[in-house]
Amino acid sequence: PERKQINDGYKLLEELSAVDAKRRVTKLGRTMARLPLDPRLARMLVTSADQGSLAEVLIVIAGLSIQDPRERPQEKQQAADQAHAPFNDKESDFATLINIWNWFEEQRQEMSQNQLKKLCQKTFLSWMRMREWRDIHRQLTLICREQKLALNKEPAGYDPIHKAILAGLLGQVAVKVEKREYLATRNRKVMIFPGSKVAKSGPKWIVAAEIVETSKVFARMVAGIQPEWVEPLAGHVVKHHYFEPHWEQKRAQVMGYEKVSLYGLDVVPKRRIPYAKVDPKECRDLFIRRALVEGDYRSKAPFIARNREMLDTVENLEKKTRRRDLLVDDEVLVAFYDERLPDDIISGRHFESWWKGLSAEELKKLELTEADVLQRPVDQSAAELYPDYLEWQGVKYPLSYEFEPTSERDGVTLRVPLMALKQIPERRLEWLVPGLLREKCIALVKGLPKSLRRNFVPVPDFVDAALENMQPDNEPLALKLGEQLRRMTGVQIDPDAWPEDELPRHLRMNLRVTGDKGKTIAESRDASELQDKLEGRAEQALASATDQETDDREPAEYTDWQFGKLPEKVQTEKGGMQVTVYPALEDLGQKVRTTRCLDRLTAEDTTRRGIARLIIHRFGNTLSDLERKLPRFRQSALMFAPVGKAKVLLDDLLLSTVMQHFLAEDLPRDRDSFLQCFDEHRGDFIPALEEADERLYQAMTGYQKIAKQLKGKISLAQANSMADLKFQMQNLVYPGFLVDTPAQWLARFGVYFEAADIRLEKMPREMGREREFLHTIEPLWARYATKRDQQKRQGVKDPELELYRWMLEEFRVSFFAQQLGTAITVSVKRLNKQWEKTRV
Repeated sequence: PERKQINDGYKLLEELSAVDAKRRVTKLGRTMARLPLDPRLARMLVTSADQGSLAEVLIVIAGLSIQDPRERPQEKQQAADQAHAPFNDKESDFATLINIWNWFEEQRQEMSQNQLKKLCQKTFLSWMRMREWRDIHRQLTLICREQKLALNKEPAGYDPIHKAILAGLLGQVAVKVEKREYLATRNRKVMIFPGSKVAKSGPKWIVAAEIVETSKVFARMVAGIQPEWVEPLAGHVVKHHYFEPHWEQKRAQVMGYEKVSLYGLDVVPKRRIPYAKVDPKECRDLFIRRALVEGDYRSKAPFIARNREMLDTVENLEKKTRRRDLLVDDEVLVAFYDERLPDDIISGRHFESWWKGLSAEELKKLELTEADVLQRPVDQSAAELYPDYLEWQGVKYPLSYEFEPTSERDGVTLRVPLMALKQIPERRLEWLVPGLLREKCIALVKGLPKSLRRNFVPVPDFVDAALENMQPDNEPLALKLGEQLRRMTGVQIDPDAWPEDELPRHLRMNLRVTGDKGKTIAESRDASELQDKLEGRAEQALASATDQETDDREPAEYTDWQFGKLPEKVQTEKGGMQVTVYPALEDLGQKVRTTRCLDRLTAEDTTRRGIARLIIHRFGNTLSDLERKLPRFRQSALMFAPVGKAKVLLDDLLLSTVMQHFLAEDLPRDRDSFLQCFDEHRGDFIPALEEADERLYQAMTGYQKIAKQLKGKISLAQANSMADLKFQMQNLVYPGFLVDTPAQWLARFGVYFEAADIRLEKMPREMGREREFLHTIEPLWARYATKRDQQKRQGVKDPELELYRWMLEEFRVSFFAQQLGTAITVSVKRLNKQWEKTRV
């Protein structure tokens, strides 16, 4: 034979494991050599004994050794197909052979030879080939006995039968690539022979007894198989390709993927495997890079935590200073560990075992120093320029930094617990941190219109000079910067000219609101937006904040001091932050309850009213039927009727009088001091209430006089002025005005009403002055109303804003009735100066 034929023969024998790579006969090969069969069939036979399917595979091997016993005459094809149909197996042509054999053997047991011959003819089976099949089967059975290959007593299933068949046909495996097309080993494209019933079911993977080329390349005598059967049978001829080594933190080792192919077919396309046996050097490199340098590994080694802390510090400093040139390149760190780790440290298991045997001195050498991680020296003032906390009124708000210009979190982020959202100093946030303040101020000035900007050139020099006289506070940064620029140049900058909304992200503080467990609830660079959006949730969070254990049996609402001591303030931890809250006593109308406030002054005002309610309860029946007992009240109530009900006015009168008479000084904080306060002032309370009744009557008389004049027809020229007067009256007299109005300003109501009367008298002949006043007062009031509503949302009380509000009333007096005199000196300039003192 030709050399190629000899080589092909050896390749087949190696495929069948009959010879090894050096063409030496194997133990299996010697067993196969004793069988008078084609090598492929011999391999099937030997393997079937191991699989427990020898009985079935003997039938198949004998059947493959003869011509197909099924006959299909051209003139009787349909009849033949119908006769053969009961034998057909849609998954395997080999199983079809077994079905024919089993049928024939059953019939042979019951029929004479002549009857059986006729039945075969009727069933379109060749009588001669069936006899030949039986003869070969008998011979093979005898050989198996001689070779001590035991026949299985129980019928074998599909898998053991076809695994044995596959063992002899490894070179004739194919996988479906299209609807009817298969890709066989050695890149052959084949189709299942149309006569096979397996062609209809079209298994994903098949094995064929033969591949022949006629009009096309066909796979004949086929069966469906599972690809995972191939590797155990063909481990000596499959090829392994390893790829994508990667570090897995959970396993603490390098893993990769393996592809197993048989003559070009991927029988295992991607299998995850430990990579250490494939490439230990690559594993060591990945372990150093991913586990030690990138920190994707949990170890109890002390130097690992210290090194990570050192790297985090430098990385955080880069984020703070917005630069990328402080931390050394990863390759430097890789080299650091590469020099110190033995060559066999390739996984977490190896690493842990190694470092635990090191001495203290050896462990010290594994710690990174600043010299190891820094490319250049660091400015020691960085900690002051870029602090980790913003401290305000005893609360430390954590700060974090990002240097990612495309990220929504670029710049500084202040973390605030939901319950403390109302407490944040909005305007203080505009000042950012010292390290970014200069850059922001320069950006603000450079963003001004050119007509203004040219007055401050060079911009950095003007900003530096301005910052020398500026200290971060809860006041608008642009306003303070504008004041300094005006001081230096005389140029006034309109507040609307500042380009605050056009600044880069990192020059506007980002706010992250967190829940109790530190989980992010919302983020924004607009504090007011967050407060509006989360107002209800913030109030609920505050209401649930408590550090005191309460007795579940105690009532939640009270009419007497039954709730123990009421401390001025308490510290509570929320979202990892220490937050100061102020316990308060809230008036519910008829009862009170304990609550918490984030603002001290708000808590005091709330508590003063709550204690006043308890004092009223303590008087009991003494204060019954006051509408009749107070000489002026009924008249006052009649004048108040267009505004509200008499009982509302009476309750307001009682509360305000109790607050002024009993609680003008320090508030009682426990039951004993509460009772002492009550006993000290109860004796002269009724006279004080009668005096308050008289003051109320005088005020309501003045109010009614103005209210009457505001009714009826109004000339078009006076419409705006009359509307302003109505608005003024609505903001002076309303349900609850006696409690809301401080005593010193309540005493001025008579003057305010008299001034309004004088204004009404002069109005027809001084419309020019009216227009001047309206033009002046409207923006002054508008900014007050905006800030009042803002502070109400925040739950804060601002005495400076309250003073500003009553200065507006005094301004009305000075403008229209200067002869009446004002309680304090007032002007637009003084109003603006007072405005600057208000809280933001």
